[in-house]
Amino acid sequence: MRGGGPVGLRLVDVHPPEGFIVPTVTIDLEMPLRRGGAAELSPGFPLLPLFAWPYRVGKVGSMIRDRVAE
Repeated sequence: MRGGGPVGLRLVDVHPPEGFIVPTVTIDLEMPLRRGGAAELSPGFPLLPLFAWPYRVGKVGSMIRDRVAE
């Protein structure tokens, strides 16, 4: 890592939660390196169902609203 470590960390994208029993959210990260180039990571983090369910309810609600509007 001497002289070529990461300069910073950039959040590129956050994907919707996946999984029913243990919802996980995938985050795309980019680390620019001092020697040029960038390392890309996409770790998955477990998410409490308390935070995943409102997203899912909102998504279903918008799908129903779109069907009714047609």
